[in-house]
Amino acid sequence: MDESYRDLVSDRIRKSRELSGKTASKVAEDAGISESRWRNYECRVRTPNISLFPQMAAACGVTAAYMAGFTKHQGSTSDSYKFSEANAVRIAAGSDILAFNTEALLKKGLTARKLTLITARDSNLSPTINAGDDVLFDGSQTDLNVAGLFALQDKEYRLWLRWIRPEMNGSFTLSCNDKDRFPDQIMSAEELSNYEIIGRFVGVFNWTHL
Repeated sequence: MDESYRDLVSDRIRKSRELSGKTASKVAEDAGISESRWRNYECRVRTPNISLFPQMAAACGVTAAYMAGFTKHQGSTSDSYKFSEANAVRIAAGSDILAFNTEALLKKGLTARKLTLITARDSNLSPTINAGDDVLFDGSQTDLNVAGLFALQDKEYRLWLRWIRPEMNGSFTLSCNDKDRFPDQIMSAEELSNYEIIGRFVGVFNWTHL
């Protein structure tokens, strides 16, 4: 997680508590967490999981969006914004830097609990995806009989992002954009069954130029 974002969140948590006029003990109790945990968040020892912001913000009377650093407006209630974090099912290289408005996701035909956000470790899919990009995958879409870009996880919990195309003979072609360094691979259905299909590509978030 970006260090400047950690600083922002810890500052917002402290300011939110101060605005509420409550002690750390009282606001932690209202949020349903321990006082030591709250103090760790204020002191930047730890950063809350995105799913905690609604209850923490409600305890302070501000919006979850404000406390999470998504807006400068404090608002009057944490119910003003409803966020869902990708990666309901945790994976080794999962990212939690983004949260999504659940109603907006539904309009796109997506379900928050089925989404997985993965940070790309290399640029073998450039220019589509570059190293460091956060890539969103839909876990409800795992049918490999329809060609597309998928995230796979092997038995050693390593993640692979590959274009997968079914062939007429029942095999599958796995490919990257950088074919000089990463030639196409042909796998049988049995070989591919050794990998867990995390989901189909939904979108990519590039932080390089921010």
